[in-house]
Amino acid sequence: MKAVEYLYQASPWLLLCLESIALIVVLTWPAVKGKWWLVTSLLVFVLVGLCTQMLSSSSTLSEPVLLGADEYQQLWNDWFQLSCLALVGKVLFVIAVFQLGVGLKR
Repeated sequence: MKAVEYLYQASPWLLLCLESIALIVVLTWPAVKGKWWLVTSLLVFVLVGLCTQMLSSSSTLSEPVLLGADEYQQLWNDWFQLSCLALVGKVLFVIAVFQLGVGLKR
């Protein structure tokens, strides 16, 4: 049971490392149509992952405090903006897959 809890805590960092490695690998590719769409989507994924980890660690490391209306509103806005940014990254990834499909067929 402890292993499952440890994997759950380590998986966001593992995913962030895998996204960073994928970004480095894609940057080493030769020029292919759709490469920069994929680079942009991976950059957005890495940015969202880093911001999510910073936001979640800052909210869990401090001692439990009741949030006021302004703090709760700011926290809600931050999570909403990260969710929208993640959605943009997924759309960019879909565009990249289609562009790469066209580029690799040539």
